[in-house]
Amino acid sequence: MHFFLKKFSLPLLIITDIAAFFITLVIALILRRQAFESEYITNHLIYFSLLVPLFIIILKLLDLYKIYYLRLNFNLFLITFNSIVYYLLFAILIFYLIPFFKIAPKTLLIIQSFFLWFLIYGSRVLIIKLFKRWKVIQPIAIIENNDTLLTQKIINELKKTSSTLKIFSLKPQSQDIYKLTQLIEKIGLYYIIYALPLTKNMQKILENLALNYAVTIQSVAEFYELIFQKIEIEHTPPQIILKDLVQKKPFYNTIKTIIDFLCGIIGFVVMVIIYPAIFLLIKLDDGGSIFYKQDRVGFKGKVFQIYKFRTMISNAQNVGPLTTEENDSRITKAGRFLRKLHLDEIPQCLNLLKGELSLVGPRPEQPSIVKEYENKVMLYSLRHSVKPGIVGWAQINYHYARNLADNIEKTKYDLYYIKNRNLFLDLEIIFKTLGAVLKTLL
Repeated sequence: MHFFLKKFSLPLLIITDIAAFFITLVIALILRRQAFESEYITNHLIYFSLLVPLFIIILKLLDLYKIYYLRLNFNLFLITFNSIVYYLLFAILIFYLIPFFKIAPKTLLIIQSFFLWFLIYGSRVLIIKLFKRWKVIQPIAIIENNDTLLTQKIINELKKTSSTLKIFSLKPQSQDIYKLTQLIEKIGLYYIIYALPLTKNMQKILENLALNYAVTIQSVAEFYELIFQKIEIEHTPPQIILKDLVQKKPFYNTIKTIIDFLCGIIGFVVMVIIYPAIFLLIKLDDGGSIFYKQDRVGFKGKVFQIYKFRTMISNAQNVGPLTTEENDSRITKAGRFLRKLHLDEIPQCLNLLKGELSLVGPRPEQPSIVKEYENKVMLYSLRHSVKPGIVGWAQINYHYARNLADNIEKTKYDLYYIKNRNLFLDLEIIFKTLGAVLKTLL
């Protein structure tokens, strides 16, 4: 059982999700018609089968297949709930907007989604409990060097984020290194992680292990990026980070530009519709201006003006810090309402249409803040190697940047996005942003 869970838990979970999709669909069809009609069920199974890839992609984007990092807590409850909400919304759009589908199963989708959420959440709860009961672990060997700051940081964070990873910390200049073969053969290592710089002797040992065993071998910097989805800039030589950080992606950039323009048009239509209500709300509150403009640093360091509905008192920057703080007293009553629903961000559709902003990217900062942190944070200026965004990887993974330490952390996430940016990562950021918005509203 232990071996089975360790080797096949991920494919089993995917198969279980697909089975749950069709089982709940059949249940919903029977409940909807109050009878078992084979032709009716067969037709719907054919149409709905086209939604299975979409459903699996949604679960993947919300990290519900990260087996060794799933935890039994309220966050798991909320993420699985969000996944079903996204599936329901996309399914309704597809069935109602695409002429190919000759059905409009709104009630059917709601019934299926209810049972589907129960099975998706239940399968994760079951696998977590089985992992704990059978003590299923993934062993990792970390080979340290004289500078153990980064390796110790990785060990500490792994212990905090996962209870199913067992870490073996080894010294390259001791007999510990010869335990690697024994560890591989007895318990099966998940990863071998080595710290830089790599000695010739250590390089030879790792070459032999890679030749003789199917084990993943990575540097500490690569492993850190893979596990924590950010780039370590404090303890990693800059040349290693710069090696493949900024890449040309012409196809991705073209598709993204088209998506940004379409989102800009949609946002503009929404802004025109809600403008009268926003106008009255702000004017009745303090009688000030409706829009707020501020200089921000964009692509390749070019300064542009960002647009928002005003949520702070007039001349707010003359009576407080440059950046917004939590529970900021300068925010108006109307502003708190607009911020809670994120309606204040809608005028940024104008920046999308002008090509100054992208839907997804590093959040643009004010010129004075950029000037300060370019001198304090390594590789900070590389945030401007791509278009800034309305939503970003740093925003969904970290809180407000209040000081230097916070800005270093956010830069790690921004650089990770720049290196790994693709349409699926953009979609993941959008999904998780929508999930965070839903969380604030619930």
